Amino acid sequence: MKVPDVVKRVLPWVGSAVLVTYMIRTTDMGGVADALGSVDLPLLAVLMVLATLLTFFTDTAGITAAFRALVCPVTFRETLPIKATSYFLNILNYNAALAGMALYLNRSRGVGFWRALGALMFVNVVDLLGVLVTLSLGMIFVLGQGAFSPGIESILQGLAWGGLAGVVVGTLWFRSDLPLPVLGWLRNKALFAPLREASLGTWGHLLVLRLALQAQYLAVQYVLLLMFDIHVPFLHVVAYLPVLTFIQIVPISISGLGTTQLAARSFYEPFVVAVARSPRAVVDATTTTGIIGFLLVRGVLAYFFLGELSRDIIRHGAPAPEEPLDDAPR
Repeated sequence: MKVPDVVKRVLPWVGSAVLVTYMIRTTDMGGVADALGSVDLPLLAVLMVLATLLTFFTDTAGITAAFRALVCPVTFRETLPIKATSYFLNILNYNAALAGMALYLNRSRGVGFWRALGALMFVNVVDLLGVLVTLSLGMIFVLGQGAFSPGIESILQGLAWGGLAGVVVGTLWFRSDLPLPVLGWLRNKALFAPLREASLGTWGHLLVLRLALQAQYLAVQYVLLLMFDIHVPFLHVVAYLPVLTFIQIVPISISGLGTTQLAARSFYEPFVVAVARSPRAVVDATTTTGIIGFLLVRGVLAYFFLGELSRDIIRHGAPAPEEPLDDAPR
């Protein structure tokens, strides 16, 4: 049964509202205010602006590389409004953001919608590979150090190394001529052409760019925690952030508002230095400021890169393309 579009759009807002309400009812709001009052807000604003600029440009560089290798020649400057469009559509739905970026390239350059969307899906596969690499390294770094309970640690080890092997083996199998039960018919679809055709050099180049993006997120998260006097060992953050990333992409809240915050409580509370305040309140103040602050800065930054085409796509959404899924002209 197909889920109505209105449900897909409303669910993240409802999920965030429910989770944030629960957070408010289970935290010390006075402690949250104290935590915010102890932070150097101008310095925090500078951090958010610089971090948003850096990650925006690095993210755009990865999208540009994927489009150049697999769709059509584009410049970095041409890709900026495509990525900017996704920042606004992400608020509605992550899949809507992908479709919006593909539609932008389809309308601006006349390339096949499904091919463009397939290139973005290829970026997602590389992102998944990068997150699993980071999680695998993080689990090696914190193994037996109490970063997670023994049971959770075992589950995350299986997810990291099993997932890493699954992505590699699954991609090789998909690209091969070996029988692919049930999903074999997908090999010839335009949507999956980029995944089939990407060279080893393209994989390596894009993986380096996406790992650089993850490294930037790690650094920003670490500095943000320090600003709120949450002294988490950096190697712990290397293990925690990929887990929070997986939680964030579950489509039941807006940019992880509520979901990642609740998970962050269990990760970061033991490292709160200011014992005079509620550790939970300090963590809640940190995560809420990070999510909402970066969303606002991203929105303002992205607006300056939006053209009329971007605004039209954001206003009307990304309709289903008229071209058939099998039509994959490059």
